[in-house]
Amino acid sequence: MPKMMRALAALLVASFILAACGGDAASPTATSKPAVAATTAMMAPTNTAMMMAPTAAMTSTAMMGTPMMDMTPMMTGTAMMMATPMMTGTAMMMATPMMTGTAMMGTPMMDMTPMMTGTAMMTMTAMVEATKVPEPTATAIPPQASNPNAKFTIIMWTKEGEPTLSWVNAQAKTFSQKNPDYNIVVINKGVEDIKGQFPNALLARDPQNTPDILWTVSDHVGVFAPGGLVADLDSTDFKASYNDKFIGAAAEAAKYNGKVWGIPLSAGNHLMLMYNKKLISKVPETWSELIAAAKPLTTGSGNQAKYGLVWNFTEAFWLNPFLAGFGGWPLSDPSDATKAKGTLDTPEMVKTLQFLSDLKNKEKILPAEADYNTSDQLFKDGRAAMLINGDWSVSGYLTDSVKANLELGIAPMPKIDATGLYPAPMVAGVYLMIAQPASQDADKMKGIKLFVDYLTSKEVQLDFTKTQNRLPSLTEARNDPVITNNPILAGSIAQLEKGKPQPVVPQMRCVFDAEKPPLQDVLGGKDTPASAAKKMQTSYDNCAKDIQP
Repeated sequence: MPKMMRALAALLVASFILAACGGDAASPTATSKPAVAATTAMMAPTNTAMMMAPTAAMTSTAMMGTPMMDMTPMMTGTAMMMATPMMTGTAMMMATPMMTGTAMMGTPMMDMTPMMTGTAMMTMTAMVEATKVPEPTATAIPPQASNPNAKFTIIMWTKEGEPTLSWVNAQAKTFSQKNPDYNIVVINKGVEDIKGQFPNALLARDPQNTPDILWTVSDHVGVFAPGGLVADLDSTDFKASYNDKFIGAAAEAAKYNGKVWGIPLSAGNHLMLMYNKKLISKVPETWSELIAAAKPLTTGSGNQAKYGLVWNFTEAFWLNPFLAGFGGWPLSDPSDATKAKGTLDTPEMVKTLQFLSDLKNKEKILPAEADYNTSDQLFKDGRAAMLINGDWSVSGYLTDSVKANLELGIAPMPKIDATGLYPAPMVAGVYLMIAQPASQDADKMKGIKLFVDYLTSKEVQLDFTKTQNRLPSLTEARNDPVITNNPILAGSIAQLEKGKPQPVVPQMRCVFDAEKPPLQDVLGGKDTPASAAKKMQTSYDNCAKDIQP
């Protein structure tokens, strides 16, 4: 059986077993914000039963508080009887916690599908979607055909809801006017829907409903590539070199196990320095300059307290840019699941933790406690001069009600004095992926190539930026006046270019979970940086030891 069919069959067989048995799984208690790190649900198998934990969709509208778990079996209805003989002594389990936060731009989700050893074969898909706008359901918006009378039809599923969906449909129509042989059918699907429904659509082999192109998030590379559900570019007319024209971090985020699986449409979802121009007249270029500027702005106490700098320092997503600034990174070989190893107990991590501890406990320019909501509100109220936050949050700082207290400026995070390096935030984006069956159809591939060329042209990329506030992935568009004449966009893309691609390998889930508790202990003065780094590594090793990508 081909690799793709085996992967599809495994997903569906396991889904049936839970539905047939009427099984349910207890919701794990979420102890962290879904934006960047939540405790992975590990459900142990019992006896010789084959078990399938249903999809746990964890949704938080503000990346804060305790996410709600909605356990949804992937398959209901008619039983697939072929599952019965597979129920042997070794238990099989699939745990799929899917986490959704709130974003304006981009969607760095981590969707991990490792196979784990021991008595249970576990497929764990931990989607870490930092700050993502809740996706509309597919039934709310009917499919749109760009040219129903064309010779060839190409079906594209897109995660975009309104207003961006209307822009996507307009581009499909314009493309068909220029290329009348091709009809682009645009179908809106939420990110979770794409992940759950795409394998089923391929298995059904219904040409009227099977997508040829996915317009989705980079993390789906880690879901679909291992099973061969999407095509690597070298197996198509594109070739991997097609991505050479895109911004480095955006292109790198589409790599998995040595191959390229997606074409970047936009880049973003990265952290950056935001500052209040009412309080900061000169952007600090180094952290020593930032500390000097922040100290006199840190005054008062209680409800009257003001701070020079704030960020959500309860989450590891905000830790790793600083680690990069000290010359480290949490994974070696971060784009190859067969080689990736945790690199947490390192001198670079110890220095990073000491630096962050000093900002809070020695320099005292940070609040005693600050989660996402606290930091966000302090900045909006004009009580924090500077903030480290992501591009998804920008629109919230440009509203009329906020402008009374805040005049927004954006810049890269300052250079680390000790190393001369800039903090490097993780970068994700929106990508086009080609379904494996479509890659084998010469007529469709010709149209797909033309359509992708059109969408990644400078003209369309800049229109995407102007009308939808998305940063372009195309390097050529980076220095266009559309970007350079807009201080917000210019500051954002300057930080993006200093970023690193967010890994989609399954080991990244272990990184986030391992980093968070020791980080909090260091900032709270409960542990030393050296001890915390060792605990991170131990926790990572315990999590990752059974992963077999």
